[in-house]
Amino acid sequence: MPKGYARAETPEEQEDRFWGKVDASGDCWSWSASVGSHGYGQFRVWGDRTMVTAHRMAWTILVGPVPEGMTLDHLCRNRRCVNPDHLEVVTRGENIRRGYSPSTMARQSGVCGRGHSEWYTRPGPEGHRRCRTCSKAMARAWRVAHPKKS
Repeated sequence: MPKGYARAETPEEQEDRFWGKVDASGDCWSWSASVGSHGYGQFRVWGDRTMVTAHRMAWTILVGPVPEGMTLDHLCRNRRCVNPDHLEVVTRGENIRRGYSPSTMARQSGVCGRGHSEWYTRPGPEGHRRCRTCSKAMARAWRVAHPKKS
């Protein structure tokens, strides 16, 4: 096939190709083909030549489209899983709050990096959350470094 041409494929052929890359022998239906840099399975849709995540494709085939502005959360925490019973439609913010990033873990612990326990509910000027004690210390240090001129 010449380079640059999309392969003609019916929706049924596309679904057959998709399910041929899924190992549904266990509780998690494991994606056995291409995986992206973040560990999620990926699948090429030939009609519009786009790459989609495998779990999103499985959800679309078996449940329907994911609502606009929403995302799918892996309840099983297995990024290769495409079982719709292991997925839940949530907002992006909720998906991040359920994750295991260092900032999420720190927020859940309720303790800042310096061991203080009072967290601000809004981000600081740089977009990072900061506890009240750390904010006061930074403001004090700035005032010492930049005294008022009389």
